[in-house]
Amino acid sequence: MIDPDLPDRLFVALSGRTAPAPEHVFDPVSLIVTEDSAGNGLGLEERAIVEACARPLAVVEISAHLQLPLGAVMVLLSGLLDRGCVSVRHPQTHTAPATGGTGFIAWQPPDPHVLERTLVALRNL
Repeated sequence: MIDPDLPDRLFVALSGRTAPAPEHVFDPVSLIVTEDSAGNGLGLEERAIVEACARPLAVVEISAHLQLPLGAVMVLLSGLLDRGCVSVRHPQTHTAPATGGTGFIAWQPPDPHVLERTLVALRNL
């Protein structure tokens, strides 16, 4: 959608923001779903995200669809999340319970299903 060789256009699309809000954490395989499709006051790229996410899409899929850098998509998603236009479904993570009262959490290997979904998403780029 935006020519990545035109940094000024990307700067305008992101409203000068360089990172998502600190309270918003996006995993590349997190699913984004449209909650409010009215799109009032949204920019072209934001509107494209809202329309594309009528069905759940991973953050990396949105990046590929819009042909935008992943970081830029995360900034746009942060703004859409603040406005209530989208919601985020994070991948399930498994954590081990604290052991022995030490407060340390035992290391758990990554979930193979999450790794497989990540690999598929990367191949689709």
